[in-house]
Formats: sequence, structure tokens, C-alpha cells
Amino acid sequence: GNTYNKEDQLAAFKGDNHERHVVYQLSNFDMTQLAADVAHVTYKVFNEQTEQYSLRSSIWREYNGKWQMFFHQGTVTR
Repeated sequence: GNTYNKEDQLAAFKGDNHERHVVYQLSNFDMTQLAADVAHVTYKVFNEQTEQYSLRSSIWREYNGKWQMFFHQGTVTR
């Protein structure tokens, strides 16, 4: 797999004037609260453009009353 940080993601869209429209179908959504201010979220995604499924997992933390993603992983699957 590859690792991308915020700067990588922003650079990928810099200067891109093309409108992007991809439809994703989400299923099997589940959340487990790990602490009062930490949650683990998992779900399955189907990308209609590439016709690929991926399993997603992310960890969220609450900062100053707002939830922010702290970690995210996506793994392509069948």
C-alpha cells in the first residue's frame, strides 16, 4: 500500500480544474467508542467508477467539541 499525508492530498488536486464526480456506496457501517473522546469507525465502500470494493477503518478524536479524523486506512478487497 501507499501512505499519503494531508500535503500529498492537497498537492494532488492543486491546479486541477476538472470537475470530479465519483459515486460511492457505503455499507456495513459500524462504530465502536474506545473512550469518551475516541471512536473507531469501519465501513465498506463500492466505487462505481472503478467498480472496486474497499474496507475502510478510521479513528476519530474529539477536539474542542469537534470530531476530527486522526487515522484512516483503506484496503482494496473483492
